[in-house]
Amino acid sequence: MKLHRGAGLTLLMLLLVFSCTLEEGKLIVPETAFGEIMVTSDIDSARIFLDYQDSGLLTPALLEDVPVGRHVVQVSRDNYRSTPDSIAVQVQENTRAEVAFQMEAILRAGYLTVTSAPDSAAVIADGLLRGFTPLTLFLEEGSHDIELRKGSHLPQTFTRQISDGDSLALTADLQLTRGVLVEHFSNTGCIPCVETDRILEDILHEKGSVTALSIGYHANFPSPGDPMYLTSQAGNDARLQFYSVAAAPTIYVDGVVGLGSLNLETRLRNAFTTREQAAPGAIVEIFDFAASADLVTGRVRVEALQNLSNVVLRIALIERAVNFATPPGINEMTYFFDVFRRFYPDPGGVILSLSPGERQFVPFDFAIPGNVNWQTDQLQVVALLQNAAGASSAPKEVIQAAWTLYP
Repeated sequence: MKLHRGAGLTLLMLLLVFSCTLEEGKLIVPETAFGEIMVTSDIDSARIFLDYQDSGLLTPALLEDVPVGRHVVQVSRDNYRSTPDSIAVQVQENTRAEVAFQMEAILRAGYLTVTSAPDSAAVIADGLLRGFTPLTLFLEEGSHDIELRKGSHLPQTFTRQISDGDSLALTADLQLTRGVLVEHFSNTGCIPCVETDRILEDILHEKGSVTALSIGYHANFPSPGDPMYLTSQAGNDARLQFYSVAAAPTIYVDGVVGLGSLNLETRLRNAFTTREQAAPGAIVEIFDFAASADLVTGRVRVEALQNLSNVVLRIALIERAVNFATPPGINEMTYFFDVFRRFYPDPGGVILSLSPGERQFVPFDFAIPGNVNWQTDQLQVVALLQNAAGASSAPKEVIQAAWTLYP
């Protein structure tokens, strides 16, 4: 429901009764616990993968600040296979787990050269990131699953049979797609936000992370004590003001379709259908993403597909899942998704001006405050390229968006 100035007393009272309450939420900080994993191999310098993501480390190495729980460790080195191919390990608080791999030389193998148009697509061979196109893989004899992923493009999957001595080629034409961005505004004292979040998360899951992206902002109304508002006040306030949000829940799809809770599921699906068909004006990709307990870094690359002027690149840090032991507000919610944390360098973003075919890299680094308890393994980055509020054509429209969940 969206409240406009000048609304009558009856509408205002209905809004207060059915949409929100003014009781403050209770600030509860979820606890975070970490352990370590020592990874070794009998032949050193194997790349270490934690939960199918490249750790950036080579054996032997200590993985620090690993959240408590179950994790999967793998290693990879050219011309070798590992035994076992993966190890599941249970990490406990303030303890060190140890895993060891044996490396065996591959005697029967072939080469597969992978290219794509456009290039720089991530090449995932048998579940592990091996590099970016163009790339030549040395693969053991047998069947291999190859997946290509690139920001602003749909993924493609192939199966190739490799025989000893082969020198094969795989070429893929990648299909451009739009990343539809949903920016949603909630509050721990907002009763209808419970159902709104359920509907939104169901549709996002149905659409998938390739084309459906999300940032969850929190307002200071009806409850000024919302902990997710308080820890990220400047950025939340900036987006509330940018969209002139006056009530929770409020949703904006690609910056131009505003929705409240009324008939939300149908209207949100219609908005997705409309925006999915809109041609993206740029390719947006995120490279070199890395997250630790105190720093999140990477680079955003924007390639213009049309003249881009008076456009702003905003880079947002989100936490995919935030859980509380007890509800922080009167709506009784304990789970929140895609929670906004920070903008880099600030809510104003970076102004870009590009001609078709031009590219620009924008590096980012988010320093994690020492007084917060954000889950490192839940931190992701969203990059949104948006027309300025004062743009002469389609003000505030999100031209393209990408996040580190894909590729």
